Amino acid sequence: MPGGATTGSIAGMTAKLSVSLTEETYRQVREYAASDGVTISAWLDRAARREAHRRIVEAHAAAVCAAEADLLLTDAVELEDELSAARAELRGGRAAQG
Repeated sequence: MPGGATTGSIAGMTAKLSVSLTEETYRQVREYAASDGVTISAWLDRAARREAHRRIVEAHAAAVCAAEADLLLTDAVELEDELSAARAELRGGRAAQG
């Protein structure tokens, strides 16, 4: 069959594997799949894709936060430099007045 699908595969799903679940997890998955009107395979596929997407978004958010922290640190250092220069200028002005 095209795409490596085997007989009895759900449309678009070509990887076949054996999965071990606890009885409780299997019961919940079976109930959720039935409630959603999909097969257990389709429900597990969707859950796995959601988890993969969540991890991608989480990694992206962490990278953005790190980049923003770097920018904030750079801004803080620049502000500290400006403050030091202003203090030195004030001290120099006082010394000239004194």
